[in-house]
Amino acid sequence: MPFAKASCAKTALALALPLLAQQPSGDEILRQMAQTYSALQAVHIVATRSDEIQFAGAGPVTTQTSYVFAARGQGRVRVIQKSEHEEAWLIGNGEATWKALGREKKWARMNTATVDTGEDEADAAKPMDFRSAAQSFLLSRAIAFGRRVEGSSAVKQDQYKLDGGERVPCHIVTFTVGEARHELWVDQQRHFVLQWIQTVTARAGDRVVKTRIAMKVKKFATGAEVEDNLFAFTPPKDWKETEMVVFASESRLILTGQRAAAFTLKTLEGDEVSLAGLRGKVVVMDFWATWCPPCRDELPRLEKLSKELAARGIVFVGVNNEEASTARGFVRKQGYEIPVLMDSKREVNRRYGISAIPSLFVIDRDGVIRRHFIGSRGEEALRKAIVEVAEGKGG
Repeated sequence: MPFAKASCAKTALALALPLLAQQPSGDEILRQMAQTYSALQAVHIVATRSDEIQFAGAGPVTTQTSYVFAARGQGRVRVIQKSEHEEAWLIGNGEATWKALGREKKWARMNTATVDTGEDEADAAKPMDFRSAAQSFLLSRAIAFGRRVEGSSAVKQDQYKLDGGERVPCHIVTFTVGEARHELWVDQQRHFVLQWIQTVTARAGDRVVKTRIAMKVKKFATGAEVEDNLFAFTPPKDWKETEMVVFASESRLILTGQRAAAFTLKTLEGDEVSLAGLRGKVVVMDFWATWCPPCRDELPRLEKLSKELAARGIVFVGVNNEEASTARGFVRKQGYEIPVLMDSKREVNRRYGISAIPSLFVIDRDGVIRRHFIGSRGEEALRKAIVEVAEGKGG
């Protein structure tokens, strides 16, 4: 009976409509993804990256990189990045940071605490520290996509296989940003990106070049699943300790010799202080936080030197990005008199590329950075560096 068939068809459609209405759009999935990543307090990711470039008429050239990334709270981080050219380790437990080069079998300990720069996405025009570059690729990029992308294409579903054989139902969302086409496999339950593929086809002179970047997650853990032992460093017996380890990606991060970036911030008392207003004086600027043990260790030395060297036209300031009440309570309890400039939006931290604290800059009377220290220093080393800059011997 045609009518009966039509009625059945209408009934089926009526039942299907609520299900279709419940299916989120691509933009909704991306926004939920961004909210999830923004709320992360502890995370552990194991992933691989494949970079492929192919010119028309030639075979592809592929490079592989593996990542281990973990972070929890303030200063606790683990980043291990392995590629054909380098095996780099960065481990921080909140009180100290270790850097190591696996192929060279050497490591160094620094009296610093690593910090989350708060960047949403890497800026190709600005050098990034080792942690921030890995975090941008594995985490922050997802936040940027969720906040900025609109008009993503229709959503598909498929299953993604993690290490160990677990199959995870995923939404597949595609969209284009500029010349780049992106495909994200988003965990339907937890809203994490388990696979991201970017493809770009462009012209280089008379040749067509195609690039493809693929990130595949092997493990994604959060919260209580993130183990404490990730933030401890025990070097293998055949590795040797050295004074300094510099990763290939960090060669541009020391700012000595560059003009200090201008800024204006308010003190805890509400007074405005601008770097331009201090021109003609030597400025010792220390980035610190109350939760950072190496910072707390160094502050008494800076307080002493600020009083000792004030008559020589040397000004000390601290830059803090915590809540004003937190910084104020700490300073009052310790009796410190060094002016504290509040950088709650991290704007000055970003301008100076702060990725580990304490970070200290000695700026000459013309506004040029003459000393840039990452990690705490002894009193004599600090005095010598500051006085040399004041006497025009700072490079």
